[in-house]
Amino acid sequence: MNGGDHLEIEKTTRAEKSLAVLMSSCFSQLLRGVVDHNQALVAVLAPHLDRDMNELSPIEFSVLLLGAFELTRHPEVPYRVVINEAVELAKTFGGTTGTSL
Repeated sequence: MNGGDHLEIEKTTRAEKSLAVLMSSCFSQLLRGVVDHNQALVAVLAPHLDRDMNELSPIEFSVLLLGAFELTRHPEVPYRVVINEAVELAKTFGGTTGTSL
């Protein structure tokens, strides 16, 4: 997450043609939720990590926030689906080293 508000992030994402498949109301709701609940999600996740949050890559950080938000705020989505989606996002967009830039 780049520190911007959800509207700025969504506008930037919509401009990226390769990410057009992500554009849906579900994407918007998840993005807004992650941005709006960022600090609470970090507080929930931090005790369970083996390193500081600032040591995560931006992709790792974003995927963890998204997964945590979906698990805590959308119980109608099966946890296995959330975990599988998070793994796929990390494989698709993440790096191979798992370290921050």
